[in-house]
Amino acid sequence: MLTLWTALFCCLTGLAVCYQRQSVSNNNHNNAEAKPTHAPPSHYPHGHKWNEPYFDLTMPRNITSLVGKSAYLGCRVKHLGNKTVAWIRHRDLHILTVGTYTYTTDQRFQTSYHRDIDEWTLQIKWAQQRDAGVYECQISTQPVRSYSVNLNIVDLIDAETSDIMQQYYNDDAFYIAENRVYQSSNDEFAGMFGPIQTVAVPTATILGGPDLYVDKGSTINLTCIIKFSPEPPTHIFWYHQDKVLSEETSGGRLKFKTIKSEETKSILLIYDADLLHSGKYSCYPSNTEIASIRVHVLQGERPEAMQTNAAPAAVALACWSCHFGQATQAVRVISTMVAALVLLEACSSLLLQSGGGGGCPGGGSPAGGMPTRVREIREKPLTNSLLDPKIPSTTSAERVNNGSRNAR
Repeated sequence: MLTLWTALFCCLTGLAVCYQRQSVSNNNHNNAEAKPTHAPPSHYPHGHKWNEPYFDLTMPRNITSLVGKSAYLGCRVKHLGNKTVAWIRHRDLHILTVGTYTYTTDQRFQTSYHRDIDEWTLQIKWAQQRDAGVYECQISTQPVRSYSVNLNIVDLIDAETSDIMQQYYNDDAFYIAENRVYQSSNDEFAGMFGPIQTVAVPTATILGGPDLYVDKGSTINLTCIIKFSPEPPTHIFWYHQDKVLSEETSGGRLKFKTIKSEETKSILLIYDADLLHSGKYSCYPSNTEIASIRVHVLQGERPEAMQTNAAPAAVALACWSCHFGQATQAVRVISTMVAALVLLEACSSLLLQSGGGGGCPGGGSPAGGMPTRVREIREKPLTNSLLDPKIPSTTSAERVNNGSRNAR
């Protein structure tokens, strides 16, 4: 009897275990089906849904710009979708831009969107001290998400010629002295010039300028070097003529590369250069002035020929003008001589017909009725180089006398 009950208990226990295993298996299968097919990216910020917009937290939050220069504030937003990005000035909650549209009447503010890196860049042209402060990049989510950037505006002075102490105490401003160092041997003054920093002014240079010659079909390599910058520029834009260059719209023919070290290098590569790639290229870092170079794409011609073609043309034009002037003068001389000869022949004919009296018409002539100018010409031998040198030269008077003898 005990054995029967034991066998029955074991059967019931086995059925329960099998049912439990089947339930666990079904639950695991259902859970696997309920999971999304795409796992969220590992770099997504903690606490947000993987398919919602989020900020790239590696972007700098403190930007320093010089008075009178352009200031650039960057904001990178991933998975924006159908949301919009706006820039807000924190001190008065003034909406500056929404998308790439400027809302403020101050046209110094504008936003550009760089699709290849998902970045919305706020540019403040000709920055002033009053522009310093906190700016917020906001995404139109519910609730609104924001990313704050602090902008410092500093003035550039010459510590050698400026009254730094007076300026510092007058307006409490923050100044940068260009390539100058303040030294004091008195400990009493130590620390008084704390807010003044000594830095070098950043400069940008494109290697190989101002002109670069490349063959059609080759690769154009432009390298822009930014020196004397306390920190790398937040943005470096490349322009062809006045148009911003982008990898996305180039069809794979453009490539950008940035190397950050003591000197920041921005490299622009243009593959399979064509004639349309000729023109002015500019490197525009966010913290200094623009640098430019002119690229000439050659199709079989030599660079030296392009540079010197204008000179022979100018010389030829000058020589042609010179020869033309000389030829014009010669024509005038010959025309005058021919006219004089014609007049002389006419006078001679009149003299022969009138028997030597009356002279040439024209009046006011000296004795003999012949104008003075004609008489001078008659007395001079006709030795013009245009006449045949083999013919002996004779005077007009001799020719007239010979004609008279022949008539007799």
